[in-house]
This record gives sequence, structure tokens and C-alpha cells, in this order.
Amino acid sequence: EIDLDVHITMFHFDCEAEPSLQNSLFVEYKFINRSVEYLSDVYAGVYADLNVGCSTDDYLGTFTDNYGTQVYAYNATPQDTDCTSTWQGIPPVVVVNHLRTPFDEFGNHLSTTSMPIYLSNEAPPGARPPGNPQEYFYALNNRFIDATPLVEGGLGYQASQYVADYA
Repeated sequence: EIDLDVHITMFHFDCEAEPSLQNSLFVEYKFINRSVEYLSDVYAGVYADLNVGCSTDDYLGTFTDNYGTQVYAYNATPQDTDCTSTWQGIPPVVVVNHLRTPFDEFGNHLSTTSMPIYLSNEAPPGARPPGNPQEYFYALNNRFIDATPLVEGGLGYQASQYVADYA
């Protein structure tokens, strides 16, 4: 049994001077080990379903800059017309960024180790979203649900021999 507290704080700014913050949601996670046992090999992940309007015409990608690695999603077309989307107007861009990564036992920031992107249910069977504990463990280790590593190119699934850290 693990005696672990997970504290989640969510907030947003009402800042007219910075429009990008108007539509930003910040989430902070704090993990506290209440056990007398030292925890090693702990994995934590954030799973985000980044459908933007209709999920059948979204583009996904990642980029790394001074703020870390971000995963983003945007709509292929200015408006969703081929499905029953409830989105009004032009669909937005969605970005997930780890502004601050966890600390190790010495107080040093750990880096983001992986950011895989999963495809819809129309994807090859091994590239579909995780659905059980073993598949989520693979995701935290930058692998698809059939344990195939994320690679450069194409959809990241069996596209090349070059293993990638980010999609």
C-alpha cells in the first residue's frame, strides 16, 4: 500500500493586459509521501485528450524551447463542418506545457522524459490510446500500447528506426 497524498490546485488569471492568459488554465500537482518507506521508480504523468472541435481533423505536434517541451493541437480547417461539433466560431489551439517539472530527492528539477501522442481509434491497433495499467506504463516510458517505441517521422509509430523522446 502506498500512502501518498496528491494535491491539485487549478487557477486562471483575469488579466486584460495579457490576452493569452485570459484563456489559460494552470494546474499544479503536489505529491507528498506519507509513508515511512522511500519511494523509488515513481512515475507521474498527465494525460490530455486534445480534441479541438471535431477530432477527425486535428493536427498534433511538439516543440521544445526555453520553457520546456510543449505538445499542441490545432484544427486542420478554420471551421468544423464535417461533424456534430458544438464549437462556436474558429476552434482554438490547445497547448500543454510543463512549466515546472518535479524535484528529485536532492531538490533538483527533473526534466520531462517523454511526451507521446496517441491517435484516435482509427489508428493502427498499437497506436491507439492506452486503456489499462500496463499500457499507461508504456506511455510514461514513451512507448505505444504494444510496447513499440515512439520514433521520428510520420505518426511516430513504426515510421523509422530513430527513437524519439517527443512526438
